[in-house]
Amino acid sequence: MIKLAQSRWGIVAVGCVCYLVVLALSLRGPVAAALARRAAAVAAPTPITGPSWDFHNPELEALVRELQGEKNEIARRRQQLEEWAARLQAERQELNTVTQAVHQMQVELDRNVVQIKANEKDNLKRLAKVYAGMTPESAVKILLEKDDEGAVKILASMKESEIAPILEAMTKDAGGVKRAANISERLRLTLAQATPNKRTPTP
Repeated sequence: MIKLAQSRWGIVAVGCVCYLVVLALSLRGPVAAALARRAAAVAAPTPITGPSWDFHNPELEALVRELQGEKNEIARRRQQLEEWAARLQAERQELNTVTQAVHQMQVELDRNVVQIKANEKDNLKRLAKVYAGMTPESAVKILLEKDDEGAVKILASMKESEIAPILEAMTKDAGGVKRAANISERLRLTLAQATPNKRTPTP
């Protein structure tokens, strides 16, 4: 052992051992401090600094996308409601137009149709018999002195076979063709309204 310590290689070995021991003792403090700092950094995250638009939060971005999707859906439904409202408004206007047209047609029909009151029927029947007993030419002369409504009331109380010769004789008078056509149309409407529609029995 003494010989090893006195030899050149023994002295080198002892020197290396001493160097390593001193190096380990000198590095022990800084290494421990570095490890402690790293553990503290992991345990407590570093606060974020800098402008907010540089931050990226996946949960916040997902929430923003969800809100944007709901906003787009609301806008789409609002557009649908506006289209339906416009369509309903157009249909309402069309319905009003049709209703007014029907009302106008009803007014026109009521004006063209001669209404015969119940208390007039007996007098008109007697007067119709008088006209039926006259020649068509004589009856036309009297009817031409009446207005269309009065002429229609009398003719409506006569039989069809009695009306035809009178209208035919009316066409022979000057300007009588147009009036005969007008009286015939009003007479048709009056008779159609007075006679209820008869349904054909189903076999």
